[in-house]
Amino acid sequence: SDKRRSMRVDATETKNRLIMVMSPKGGAGKTTIASNLAVGLAQRAPKQVVLVDADLQFGDVGNALRLLAETNVRDAIAGGLQDVTEVKVHLTPHRSGLYALCAPDVPGVADEITAQAFTKAVTMLAEEFRFVVVDTDPGLGERTLSVMDYATDLVFVAATDVASVRGLHKTIEALDRIGMTSQTRHFVLNRANAKVGLDVDDIATTLSMEPDVLVPSHVSLPVSMNQGVPVLEEPDGSPAVGALWQLVDRFLPDPNREDDEDLHRRGGGLLRRRS
Repeated sequence: SDKRRSMRVDATETKNRLIMVMSPKGGAGKTTIASNLAVGLAQRAPKQVVLVDADLQFGDVGNALRLLAETNVRDAIAGGLQDVTEVKVHLTPHRSGLYALCAPDVPGVADEITAQAFTKAVTMLAEEFRFVVVDTDPGLGERTLSVMDYATDLVFVAATDVASVRGLHKTIEALDRIGMTSQTRHFVLNRANAKVGLDVDDIATTLSMEPDVLVPSHVSLPVSMNQGVPVLEEPDGSPAVGALWQLVDRFLPDPNREDDEDLHRRGGGLLRRRS
């Protein structure tokens, strides 16, 4: 529809990105990837990032960021969505500089939230904020497909197990079939170094898609989820940090990196550290 097209144009013209993090099977590390991506973007663009929990039944964004959200998605759409301010007042600030729109505490509430209302709330945020990262629920439900109409980017997350890769293969085929191909696709392979019989080349061949980011398996990632402190907030503790910054770089490159290279060329010594 024209309205849909104009909304997408608005988001594109302002260079705002609506990024959906997707994994058809639970357990691949989708929320870990989504929360670290949002934290990394917020460190480079404070107050310009919203992380939306679209898993309205069992969403884990609040726990992943150790947030005590007083309000949630349900409250944000209850007022009828006449104005973006109605949504913004229900965002929960996080110490990294991002805002989160959390899932309801009670799983049954999800049924009350229509795909149309949810999509409207997300697109309003996408017009207002430079980055909106959506942590989707597993599968390709109506809500996910509805928001995807406006997405600029899809981040596919798979782990190195057959069920995860097969599920992602089916998802990509389904999206191709229904013409959801305008978004930029990014492929994150989680637990990429796990020795479980599937190697990276096999997975790339199965999906006809090379991984863009290889996140190594390490105990720091589940620990960080349990503690509610994404590893990009504690950059010394995990070998996954480099890979996660690589993902952030795909959306917002490190503003200091070119300076660092210039300094190298001029023989300068002190390199500015990534904040």
